[in-house]
Amino acid sequence: MPRANPSESIEVAARHLFRHLDEPPELRRNPIVSHYFEQGTDLEAVVAVRRAVRQAAEHCEREDRNARLHRRVARNARLLEQLCTRGASYRAAANALGLSVQQYYRAKQQLCLRIARVMSRSSPRSPRLAHDSTDLASARLEVAEKRAGVGEFFGAQRICADVAAHAPSALARIRALCLMASVERECGTLMRSRSWLAQASVVLNSRREEMPAGDALVAECQIKLWTARVDFDEPESGKGLRILEDTLRRAVMEESCGDAVSQAVLVEVFTEGAVQHEALGDFERAKTLAALAADRAVLLPDSFPQKSYVARTMSRLQWVAPGVRERPKVAGRLNNFNTALELARCSGSVENIVCSLLNLMSVHIVLGDANTAMPYLQRALRLAADFGSRRLDAMARLEIVDALLGSARWRLAGAMLANLGDAFARGSYCWLYCKVFEAIYLTKIGRPERSIVVATEAERIARAAGFTRLCGGLQRVIASSANAIGRKLLAHEQIRASIDTVYRNGSLLSLGNTYRVAAAITGERHYAERAREIGIELAV
Repeated sequence: MPRANPSESIEVAARHLFRHLDEPPELRRNPIVSHYFEQGTDLEAVVAVRRAVRQAAEHCEREDRNARLHRRVARNARLLEQLCTRGASYRAAANALGLSVQQYYRAKQQLCLRIARVMSRSSPRSPRLAHDSTDLASARLEVAEKRAGVGEFFGAQRICADVAAHAPSALARIRALCLMASVERECGTLMRSRSWLAQASVVLNSRREEMPAGDALVAECQIKLWTARVDFDEPESGKGLRILEDTLRRAVMEESCGDAVSQAVLVEVFTEGAVQHEALGDFERAKTLAALAADRAVLLPDSFPQKSYVARTMSRLQWVAPGVRERPKVAGRLNNFNTALELARCSGSVENIVCSLLNLMSVHIVLGDANTAMPYLQRALRLAADFGSRRLDAMARLEIVDALLGSARWRLAGAMLANLGDAFARGSYCWLYCKVFEAIYLTKIGRPERSIVVATEAERIARAAGFTRLCGGLQRVIASSANAIGRKLLAHEQIRASIDTVYRNGSLLSLGNTYRVAAAITGERHYAERAREIGIELAV
């Protein structure tokens, strides 16, 4: 059977494009995307093609939202995911969408053709847009947020710099500066992140008098939200929580405006408070703030990414807090995770979808249902690789390693760890997190001496960088490995250091784990009693 000629028509080119998304020789023949192969490697060209597909899909999504075709938006989001993951048969894919096979093929053909037409109209370099309205600035910032979410930091910063320089709205300029700060935080350059936040504060202070009261409050909340996130990355993590709590009290006391974008910022502040309290082991406060965020999020359109962020946080808290050992009402909790995935699809955010799929993977691994977990894992990796970036792919793999190491399939983590070695900058938080997992894995495969070497070097770097919360976990790994080979003095020294570090900088959950390891190493009953007391406290 002769190969299709993609130059024959746009319809043929569209079918050819989606049939051969992973095949450089075929993509070079396709007139829609052949220009991506004129410079650079095949891998770079394929990544650029996938990025262009995603951006064209986002353009189609915006058109449908403006036309209030929300059901089509939801259907196309799921259809695009199925097209790109190729994880289901056409009959299963049609059933999942509630369509007949004929309807499924028709919908798929229409979506592929729409995306191909948008791509064919776009030149390799998009023209610069002029800022003539606040709505346009907001739309561009939404694009920047999605790009930042999948690791396209340069493109996101370029849009933000343009908006910060030319947008007529002070709120839009502040939002752009905060997004630039978020990108620097993701890159691990906290000083530069603080510099952008300082510029945002200057804009707010200089324009506060002429801004509507609601806009000024939202701008202040957004600046403090990112300041708290940066502070939480540093040794005094409690400072970030204090900033958030002060911001929440101020937001609750003052009447906020009904604008959805403004409400979304407040929802994000509540949710971030829940996440930080969860990280430090205060599950009761975390659940309270998550519930308050969920109450406010009800009023947001499903397309807002904050809505799925809240749903994921609420679902996760139900698994790490009360009754976790008994897993009561498992079906209801799984429904919550599935709801979070549906909301993520509605948001159009690849990052949101990947995170939701990984949550479902993790919870099924905890339940011991690896057969159900693996398809979620594969879909998450496929989406991250095809429509994300190298960073999103690496973050997804890091989450998978975390889930696998605590399961019966921990050996699968080894191959992933090997591929994560150079995914993050040496000395960054994520790089050190990889080292924690590497040290744990080495202990599991019977190489405790090598585990001690890896964990000791990582602990020194983490302490020098100020990532104190990681130090306690690394000290605990050193203690366990040392105990396994009879180095009792080192084991006792490191577990005492871990208890001290985690008590000052870690979570209650982490402290309970440390006490359990201390009881196993020292044989001292009071450590076991403290671990049991913490377990009871967490389950109240």
